[in-house]
Amino acid sequence: MRAHKATKPSTVRSQVARFGFSIRTRSGVLMENLSIPGTSADDAERKLKQIYMGCSVLARFVPD
Repeated sequence: MRAHKATKPSTVRSQVARFGFSIRTRSGVLMENLSIPGTSADDAERKLKQIYMGCSVLARFVPD
């Protein structure tokens, strides 16, 4: 039987917020109100560009 490795509890956890985007995909489709989680707007945009490679970000906002 393997012993489980003890992990330290995280005392500082970064806040994850949701950020909204309007993009145009590389094929030309307009997509509005995409909601992507991230620790910052730049982090959310990085994740968005991993999902929609080659897209153009038209607008970004913090949804209510």
